[in-house]
Amino acid sequence: MAAAALTIEEWNQNEPLGIGGRPISVVHADTASQVDPFEFQATRLLAVNQAAALIGGIHADEAFRLHQALAVQERSPVALSAAGGAAALPSSGLRCIGISPSERGKWLARYVAEVTGLRPILMVTDTRYPTTLDIHRSFLREFRHPDRQVLSEHLVGSKEELEALVPKIRETQARGLVFVGRRQAFDQVLTAALPQQLTLIFAGDEEETMWRHPPDVGVIFASAYPGGEMSDDLKKFEVAFRQRCQQPLSPASLLTAESFQILLKAAQKARSFRRDALTREIDKMEVELPSGLFWFDSAGEARRPVSIFRSEQGKIRWVKTYRPQKHEKS
Repeated sequence: MAAAALTIEEWNQNEPLGIGGRPISVVHADTASQVDPFEFQATRLLAVNQAAALIGGIHADEAFRLHQALAVQERSPVALSAAGGAAALPSSGLRCIGISPSERGKWLARYVAEVTGLRPILMVTDTRYPTTLDIHRSFLREFRHPDRQVLSEHLVGSKEELEALVPKIRETQARGLVFVGRRQAFDQVLTAALPQQLTLIFAGDEEETMWRHPPDVGVIFASAYPGGEMSDDLKKFEVAFRQRCQQPLSPASLLTAESFQILLKAAQKARSFRRDALTREIDKMEVELPSGLFWFDSAGEARRPVSIFRSEQGKIRWVKTYRPQKHEKS
């Protein structure tokens, strides 16, 4: 909410005529940090508040619920999510601006292969969630090489199947464990992995929980939050956010602000929030955000810098940033 407020306040100050001669206002809907209310709240915002656009969701489950709510609307508006969803969902007009599943898997695999040198690895993927198989496939596509061995792959579809893997994890000869799924389930695997001193790689899309509550043991994960040197815009926003909230900026807050920036810049060019015109502007947009250069590729997937972080003793440190090449836009 604070990230949204800061972005809108600056926009209305710098663009007093707003879009179509009207300033921008934001109505917040409380989901109580639960996934289930997303559909109801999205429907209410459209029916009662007649929202011109929707922004919400910080991971794939939430974005998918938003998509479901929009898909049944006769004339749904454009929606943006801070989540790292898959390709564009044209039936709902939803665009996800976080790290796409293919990019998350690709850059984590690149780091594990080229920087850590880990081999062999063990891979566990929880298939109950929308993007995990896409992350799984992308990781393996990038990682596979004659001198890199994937010791075993395990696809699980329930808590019971995951628990049944614990003895195998304890006995594995792998040096790295890649987990694609939810943080809560990862903690179960992590606990089981401790005796083996495995290097742990979390490839799920809940980077916010890793950021706010990093494990005590070493875990490698990817984030849209930039590492290394910050841009001037990011420094400015981080200071304003900290002053307002008395807490550091997190990935979800940064991506929420960037969702609003993308929406407003596209609406300004389209001169309206009409879905067809706004979608055209968003899809062809190439914009410098606080976190770096951003665009959507031809399949509707976000392209943005991806930073690799490592948690150690409850603290997070940046280790590397990968930047997509502009020629990938086509």
